[in-house]
Amino acid sequence: MPFCATMLLVGCLDALDGAVARASKRVTKFGAYLDAMCDRYVESIVVLSVAAVTGYWVLSMIVLIGSLLVSYAKARAAIEVAVTNVEWPDLMERTERDILFLVGLALSDLVAWRPLGQDLFWWTLVLLAAFVHLTVLQRMVRARRFIRSRA
Repeated sequence: MPFCATMLLVGCLDALDGAVARASKRVTKFGAYLDAMCDRYVESIVVLSVAAVTGYWVLSMIVLIGSLLVSYAKARAAIEVAVTNVEWPDLMERTERDILFLVGLALSDLVAWRPLGQDLFWWTLVLLAAFVHLTVLQRMVRARRFIRSRA
């Protein structure tokens, strides 16, 4: 539980830095870039840390690869054609991934229920893996449409 509380604090601080930049009119393109890069580091460190503790390495790697590809799919499309953030509302963006991850982790600590012999966090990773890779496919289809219509 302390880990989940720490991650909630990190998430709040991450939201706060952008709000402070906007409020103080100090938003820069490099700041947005740096924020996105730091987000990928934090997400990777969290998933790897939890994999080390739980031993769910394979599922964690499947989730992490998908999470990184969700970001890359949009960034790579933006290299080919102009895109805006408004055009990319997707199934499992970072906030949704973080919430599902932390809720699953906390519940697995609080609830002893083990469907089919697996704890709730194992099932959370299965769900995340499926949804994250569906989001990658969703972004690939959208990128294809944008590239065809705008190139």
